[in-house]
Order: sequence, then C-alpha cells, then structure tokens
Amino acid sequence: MAENLRKEWILNVSREHPLKINSKRIEKIKAVLEELSGNRDVIIEVLENSFYLYRYLPISLRGDLELALLAVERSGSNLEFVPTKMRSYRSLVFIAIKNGGSIRYLKENLRGDREIVLEAVKSDCNALEFASDELKDDREIVFTAVKENGFVLRYASEYLKNDEEIIIEGIKNNGYTMRFASSDLKCNKEFILKAFKIAVSAKADNSSPLQEIHFICWDLRCDKEFILEAIKIDGGYFGGASEKLRGDKQVVIEAMKKQGYMFRAASEKLHNDKDFVLRAIRINATNGLRYASQSLKEDVEVVGEAFNYGGEYVLRHASKEMQEIFAKAIAQGKRLNL
Repeated sequence: MAENLRKEWILNVSREHPLKINSKRIEKIKAVLEELSGNRDVIIEVLENSFYLYRYLPISLRGDLELALLAVERSGSNLEFVPTKMRSYRSLVFIAIKNGGSIRYLKENLRGDREIVLEAVKSDCNALEFASDELKDDREIVFTAVKENGFVLRYASEYLKNDEEIIIEGIKNNGYTMRFASSDLKCNKEFILKAFKIAVSAKADNSSPLQEIHFICWDLRCDKEFILEAIKIDGGYFGGASEKLRGDKQVVIEAMKKQGYMFRAASEKLHNDKDFVLRAIRINATNGLRYASQSLKEDVEVVGEAFNYGGEYVLRHASKEMQEIFAKAIAQGKRLNL
C-alpha cells in the first residue's frame, strides 16, 4: 500500500463514528500506524479525529509526551495506554484525571497525591478504591466520594466508617452504605433511627427498609421498643426484626397498620392463629387472608370476614373450595350471613 493510500485509509478510519473495530482490522490499524510513525502531522490528525486510536500507536509514539498529552486531553481513559514510566509525570496525570482517567494506573506515589485523588473522586467516586491508605482516611476525599455513591464507603478507613455525617450522606443515595458503617454505629439506636428516616425520605438507589435493617446489629433487631419506632418510620423495617418479635402480636399489628403486606413476615404461629388472623383481616383484608395458613383459607368464618371487609377481590386468596362456595352464593344473589 503506497504511503498516500495508507494515509488516506487511516484518516478515514479515524473519522468513523462509531469506529468499526474487529480483531483483523485492529492488526491492520496497528500496522499502518507503525508504517506512518514518521509522519507526525498525520499521527496528530488521527488523534484529533479519534482519541481511541492512541492505544494502537507503537510504543515509541505512545511514549511521546506531546502525543500522550493530546490523547489524555481528548480522553483520560488513554492513561491506561501511556507507557508506565510516563505515568509519573504529574502534569500529564493531572490532565488525564481531570478528563476521566483512573488513578488505578498510577504509581503508588501519585495515588497518595491529595490534589490528584480529590480530582479523581470528583470524576469517579470509585477512584477511592485505589487511593493510598492515608487518603482513604482523608475526610474531605471520602465525603466527596460517598456523596456520589455511599457504596464506596467500603474503601474508607475504619475511622471514617464511624463518622455519622459521612454515613448519613451515603445513605441519602445508597442504602448499602449502612453495610459498611462501623459496628458501634450499627448498634447506636438514635443514629440508626435517624438514618432510617433519611433513607426513607431520600428514596435512595439500592435501598429498601428490609435490606437496611439487616445491616444493623442483632441486639437492635431484638429490641421491641426500637422495632416499634422503626415501624413508625416504615412498616418494611418489621421484616428484619427477630423471630420472637415477628411473633409478637402488638408488633405485627403495628407493622400491618403501616403496610398490610408485612403480615407475610409474621411468624408461622400467627399465620395459623385464627383469632389473630381475623384481627389482621380487619386491618387489611387482602393480606390478612393472603398470608393466613392454608387451613384458615379453608375456614368459612375467616373467608367470610375477609369478604365482608374486602369484597370479592380477596376471595382469590381463599381455598379453591371456599372460592367455589362464595362464587355460587354471589351468583345466586344469596345473602351471606357469616
């Protein structure tokens, strides 16, 4: 291929949007760039058209500071393909990081550069994973990262995992934040209730009361007073209570008043307790019958009470036999005296 044809071909490739790439074509791109490595103007034009092609340059050109700067200015992702020895050039690295480059490709000394790491977590909170241990203990850096996604709290120092303000900031956007909080905070009743209120009001991603309560200490999940307070915030917190409390009639009733479907999380004993199921039905007919034991779904008094409180709709949760009996009576217009 004559040089002019190679030049025309690679420039046409660089103008493609999106760039068409396959293994055979990559080999050709590498070969043409190698052959044109002495034509600096063409190489610069190629990079100006498509920063992606930087990775296919021969190592001698990727190690050219001017070309490397041009590449990382276009996209920080090119930092991965900059020769290792050049990743210690702070000015080059800082430009790359400002343009979305990852500090995972940096040498250890630059992972401990506060300005670079702070810039990195502003662009991508997950950069905290690759920061030095010292900077994982830097409150501003960790707060900045957690504010974007609380899940990255897992990379913070143990000391900052005990920082209430940081945990709260993370909970605003990701319910999993509580998973990485310190053991002390997970057992702090006042703090946990505050966190629950914020999580519910924020409606954070990856967040649900049932999930959050499973991250706190077991002692609180066995604490009746605490569970009743949590239920006032959101009935879903009942699902993480201890087995004993999920069999406590007062606790179950309070949970059902907030969210009727929480009867499903009650103990099996209560699902089979006729008097209690009748109480549950009067709070929420659909879920009261839905989560009753099979034997009670066959009980005419229980099904009748559900029908009286919820109408025909709830009958789908009764046994097949009860559905047929009630359907026949309704069709015949009979009065159901139950």
